[in-house]
Amino acid sequence: MRIFKKYGDKLLIKELTKSYNFFIKEANLDLKSKGYGLIKDKTVYSDNVASIASVGYGLAALVIGVNRKWINYKKAYFRASKTLDTFLNNVEEKNGFYYHFVDMNTGKRQWNSEISVIDTAILICGAITAGEYFGGEVRKKAKALYEKVNWEWYRNKQTNQFYMGYKPEKGFWGQWDKYAEQLMMYVLAVASPSFPVNKSIYDDFEKNTKSYGDIKDIVYTYCGTLFTYQFSHAWIDFRNRKDKNRNRLV
Repeated sequence: MRIFKKYGDKLLIKELTKSYNFFIKEANLDLKSKGYGLIKDKTVYSDNVASIASVGYGLAALVIGVNRKWINYKKAYFRASKTLDTFLNNVEEKNGFYYHFVDMNTGKRQWNSEISVIDTAILICGAITAGEYFGGEVRKKAKALYEKVNWEWYRNKQTNQFYMGYKPEKGFWGQWDKYAEQLMMYVLAVASPSFPVNKSIYDDFEKNTKSYGDIKDIVYTYCGTLFTYQFSHAWIDFRNRKDKNRNRLV
């Protein structure tokens, strides 16, 4: 703890800078490519495979970059706009949901991956962030991308929970039946201007709570991994918010 207090700001800036550089440098910026704006799943071992979640975070990184003067506004605007064109026109999808992993150059499915509700949600969060920041055509395209997503299609009507995944070869499987990184999905789905679901979908998954110090009734993830507390909170400020059962979301 003493080490973090001494070096904490420097460590956070280093983490921010290197994370930003990943999203900037590992993107397809070939204007002749159908995969313009797609970002690698990882720097190594992924060949030419992009993750749609990487693109969501990459769109948000453009906003951070402009604010910190790491990239100029016009360049970032252009890049965000062209990236959204790629998803509106080229990347393989079904009912507005995209395959988790796609080819960097064509936008076609890779690694026999699933059509992913959570990774599509991360993409949409990034698109909305860029749209609200840049405005203009970026905002129009982000809105169009959001409106394509048919959240009801991905909902299990028997359990009133989102399925975990979908592949055309096997259909839907699994359930988002416990708290993890998925809170953004309920916000996006309930607020959808085109395919909204009832807000009861939030109520119908299991929420275990514990206390931490003086903070009572925190909803915690069953697996205990840190990213499950970060992904949705990167987009939505849950501080001091509680659900109808007085459970804290952070």
